[in-house]
Amino acid sequence: MSEMLANQYFLSGSYERALPLLERFLLNSPDRAYLKNKLLICYLQTDQVDRALEFCLEILRTAPLDLVGSDPCTQRFPCLEQTLQRPGGIPTTPLELNRLAVINLFCKPETSLRHLRRSLDLKPGQAPIREILSLLEPHV
Repeated sequence: MSEMLANQYFLSGSYERALPLLERFLLNSPDRAYLKNKLLICYLQTDQVDRALEFCLEILRTAPLDLVGSDPCTQRFPCLEQTLQRPGGIPTTPLELNRLAVINLFCKPETSLRHLRRSLDLKPGQAPIREILSLLEPHV
């Protein structure tokens, strides 16, 4: 299968189909930031928020500028509103806040920080969130 097929799945919203292909391509090309960013979205869209947080940490530890404030338009990402398909309203749970925090890293890292801090207020024992905050704050 080609990377073009993975991209087609991704752009059409078939995140479950794109995910294994993108993971395989990333193994062969670990320095390709746009693959990592697409994988983050796939993890979120397939309700693998914990995996998205782990992956977010990996990126922030090694190449934070590949993620923080990257331009989704230049990376051919779908509109953020379409990418994060969830019911409207204000996020009220740590899970919703963490999910929105990861997606906001691409365009609105300040909003991401706000969601992460609120998530910690609601559930203080989240070690990955604390680490993400410590790695993210110097870049925002």
